[in-house]
Amino acid sequence: MKRILPLLLALVACAHQQPEPLGAADPQSATLWRDMAEWYLDNGYPDKALDMIHKLEQAGADDASTAWLHAQVLLRAGLPDEALLLVRDTLDADTCTPEGLRLLGLAHIDAGQPTEAIQAFERLVACDEDDAAARNNLGFLQLTAERCEEAAHNLERAVLLDSSNTRYRNNLGYAMVCLQRYERAERLFTSANPAHLAHYQLGLAYERYGHKELAAGQFDRAQRLQPDHLASRQALARLREESP
Repeated sequence: MKRILPLLLALVACAHQQPEPLGAADPQSATLWRDMAEWYLDNGYPDKALDMIHKLEQAGADDASTAWLHAQVLLRAGLPDEALLLVRDTLDADTCTPEGLRLLGLAHIDAGQPTEAIQAFERLVACDEDDAAARNNLGFLQLTAERCEEAAHNLERAVLLDSSNTRYRNNLGYAMVCLQRYERAERLFTSANPAHLAHYQLGLAYERYGHKELAAGQFDRAQRLQPDHLASRQALARLREESP
């Protein structure tokens, strides 16, 4: 955030003050606490961001945008159950609310609830079919659930919407290996990574789906292309320990 200095100055000036009710007469208080919460969140201080959220709420801000910001802070602070409660209480079940659905899906992921996370991202994609990040998240979750055809469909869409995104291409590469479309997988990894990392990613995909010999070959190629690539060396060692 570019307003770091003004926010810090405002923080110093207001450190001794208690927030007052906002009402119609004091809209600047809401902006101050919200901006400071966002700055703390962006810079890795979720505990301090939570303090600012509490000031916002004490000052009378109870709108949906405050709830979404509060949920983000709770997730960053490692409190997914609390974030879930907050999002569920705020989210309108009958309305497309992209920010709320995104946070609902992320909270379910952090809470270790992949099935519920998939449902949340399915709702989000239904709201906005052209949300590339939502398509990628949904496809990745479906891939981890071995729903490879559905995953490939959503990841193809994510790549089509944002063809420059390396993560989307790599995830689609994994889906192609899951579907045994190996040539397409190699092309995707090669288009998204330097040569040695392309072979490394392909090796991970082969290993993920039980093709240990193919994986070892890719890790070996990656290491020959980049001898100091530690991850490839470790992957080869891991496979050799499993199959002496």
